[in-house]
Amino acid sequence: MIKLRKEHTFDYAHRLRYHGGACRNIHGHTGRVILTVGVSDDTRERSGVTIDFKHLSRFMRERIDAYFDHAMLVAHGDDKVLKLLKGDAFKLYELPGGEEPTAEWMATEILEWFIDFADVVLGRGDDLGMVGVEFFEGVGSSAYIEVERTEIKNFLDRRFE
Repeated sequence: MIKLRKEHTFDYAHRLRYHGGACRNIHGHTGRVILTVGVSDDTRERSGVTIDFKHLSRFMRERIDAYFDHAMLVAHGDDKVLKLLKGDAFKLYELPGGEEPTAEWMATEILEWFIDFADVVLGRGDDLGMVGVEFFEGVGSSAYIEVERTEIKNFLDRRFE
């Protein structure tokens, strides 16, 4: 299996409501994403390309930049911050279900977004052998998640339940 990697950076702000330290305050980071995609050799395009890098760049623009770049990531239910920022033309991304905007959540969310993008937009969901996302919160600290073909298939099947 060939694995491709695409790196991307963006800026965002957040806070962690239940953190015992400084991260409880609103603060910003330059986030860095390294997306790793593995596609088995037998599903390569006729050109020999596994997945064109332009599609990985498109994903970064259309999903990550569109929602996260220069945005305030706010947990659903963080009423203090939502009240302060809503309606003032701030770019907000409100996380679903009370999730906190941690590095772990970011890595998982980006991974799920990419699997969906590969399936719906590229029509290549069934070709994915593995997907990994490493999300860096600033320099030197990251969360990494990787899923293999079986977990990808389970994710794709769950979307339609």
